[in-house]
Amino acid sequence: MESILSGKMPSEWEDSLNKLEAQVANSDQWPKDASEAKRFDGEISDLVTDLPAWADANYLPRLNLVRWASLVFNHLNDSQNPDALLNDLAMAEEMRSLADTRPNGEASDLDQKLREKAKKVEEQQVDKAIEWVEQHLKKDANTQQDSTEAGPDIAGIYEFLGRHENNLAQNDQKRTKIAPLRKELEGELYRTVEEQQAQAKRKYQEWALKEIKAFEEKLRNVIRGAGKVSEKAKKDGWLSLSRWVEGARAFMESNFRDEHYKAIQNAMISHLLPIDLALLELPVLKLYHQAFEIGWKTLDERDEQTVVAKKSALTVKKPLWTVLED
Repeated sequence: MESILSGKMPSEWEDSLNKLEAQVANSDQWPKDASEAKRFDGEISDLVTDLPAWADANYLPRLNLVRWASLVFNHLNDSQNPDALLNDLAMAEEMRSLADTRPNGEASDLDQKLREKAKKVEEQQVDKAIEWVEQHLKKDANTQQDSTEAGPDIAGIYEFLGRHENNLAQNDQKRTKIAPLRKELEGELYRTVEEQQAQAKRKYQEWALKEIKAFEEKLRNVIRGAGKVSEKAKKDGWLSLSRWVEGARAFMESNFRDEHYKAIQNAMISHLLPIDLALLELPVLKLYHQAFEIGWKTLDERDEQTVVAKKSALTVKKPLWTVLED
């Protein structure tokens, strides 16, 4: 009870925190490799886990600095080689951002070390990006073929070089290289984006057609499940859903029950509403309207129709580019 009232942690816990703080303050005790950095991170995580809410006010400021130091140690001992073709274009920016968010406390040496590595990584990345673009453009010129590189990679490197071009001095040799290289890369970037957009639109039509057909199949299953189909219905082609719009319910020998209307409602919400009509080509759009009309008229003057109307305003439409990720 005394500890709770005072907000003080047991001496063992305090000793562990003091040890980590001393390690942060002494550069000779900083982790020398990734395994030591991981061990440090585990120790601070244990302290945070063991800290009860009633002691937050007394210890969080100190813990925040040590946790920040743990993130820095991970960066300083990162085994990832920034010279291996821009594995992470944002690596240097992440380090600078981490340095800019240093909590109050004695860690200026660690802050300086982090900024030094960020600068070194940035220089390596710029060099590698220039080399990559030169080889990429040379390869295309030699083969006289369109690039097969992924659009996002080209766009990322194009944007990366643009950001760092502004940070270089006017007479810097790297800057004089970057400008013409980005100019050459620009045309390819636009072409790649256009090709990807066309591919995405084709895939979107395929996906939309699949969803329309899935809705129609579910509707057929509902009709079958509603009861025995009359011979007249079979003769008149009840399986053609366009006939359903004309009043196929009259062909059924048993009435639809609430569960059947609910199933159609759910099928419309699941398969039709996520489709963005603005992205559909005219033939696919016509099939969509036909399918939607079938479901809509089937639910005419029922609560399920109102549910579909409300959901249509709330359902998030599938974006164009996501079809390339499926």
